Amino acid sequence: MKPRFILLGLTALLAIACNKTNPEHQGHEYVDLGLSVKWATCNVGAAKPEEAGDYFAWGEAETYYKDGYALVEDAIWKAGKGAGYNWESYRWSDNKGNVFHKYVTDGKYGTVDNKSVLEPADDAAHANWGGKWRMPTVKEWQELRDNCSWTWTSQGGSTGYLVANKITGKSIFLPAVGHRFSTQIYDGRNPDYTDYGKYWTSNLLEGQNYFADCWDITPDNSSYGNLSRNIGLPIRPVIK
Repeated sequence: MKPRFILLGLTALLAIACNKTNPEHQGHEYVDLGLSVKWATCNVGAAKPEEAGDYFAWGEAETYYKDGYALVEDAIWKAGKGAGYNWESYRWSDNKGNVFHKYVTDGKYGTVDNKSVLEPADDAAHANWGGKWRMPTVKEWQELRDNCSWTWTSQGGSTGYLVANKITGKSIFLPAVGHRFSTQIYDGRNPDYTDYGKYWTSNLLEGQNYFADCWDITPDNSSYGNLSRNIGLPIRPVIK
């Protein structure tokens, strides 16, 4: 029996050391908030809920900067991505954002393929985390907004929303960590972007193929928005 007690003790210590308090899928924790999908506890590329993680253009599965440069103003850019989060770098455009090669529902933007929701290969959540992970839809963000309590707070040095199930109290934290445009980063270090955040959805903006749907968070509101597809935003994955 003695070895069994030792083994159980080691298991308990490892659980404490790893601080795993939620169920996992593909090595990433999630929280069941009683909704149609379960929400990850961290952004793609983040190790903690309060971290920004990585920034992705809509429909791109890789960052434009090299690993470790997510929050660096003078980032080192990958080959062909020296313009940063601009149309020149965007995979699905003509380098000007006038014509698109995929996700086109209106002929004035290119050859129509009627794809309005990201395919798994172009979904940064699925491409980076695998398994059943994917980016949330607009409807899933709205469901989160309508059925949970949203409290503006700070955690680990970041401001954002604590989003909690109204009955169980289970929650996730969504940090307001800005965006990347061109070679710049617009976050709390810039006074105009303090307490400002956006997250991508998996939906193309209906009738405006230049834009995709996103979710905006500020201290005063959490609501639907849209943004041009070349902008770099964080991603919070979901699973069924």
